[in-house]
Amino acid sequence: ILCATHNLLLSKLAGTVHEALIASRLVTVQVPGGPRTAALAHAAVVEAINAADSSAAFIAMETLVKATWQDVETILNSPKSPSDERSLAALVGRA
Repeated sequence: ILCATHNLLLSKLAGTVHEALIASRLVTVQVPGGPRTAALAHAAVVEAINAADSSAAFIAMETLVKATWQDVETILNSPKSPSDERSLAALVGRA
């Protein structure tokens, strides 16, 4: 999506965004039902883009980002063992 904007700045950010998405994915798959919910949210973004509906795409992406952030917070704030804490901290750059 970033590259499709043909915006040089956004295209340059694609690598950084990709790494952040990988890290968030490793955390959010731990949320029960998270992968299914995320798939539906991503589908809403794609549907809005395909329909060339920028308002709907913005809302769908905003909803997806907020839900992802909430899932990350849920996992990072859940009770876990010290080794899990170190692994998650390293994963999201809190080490």
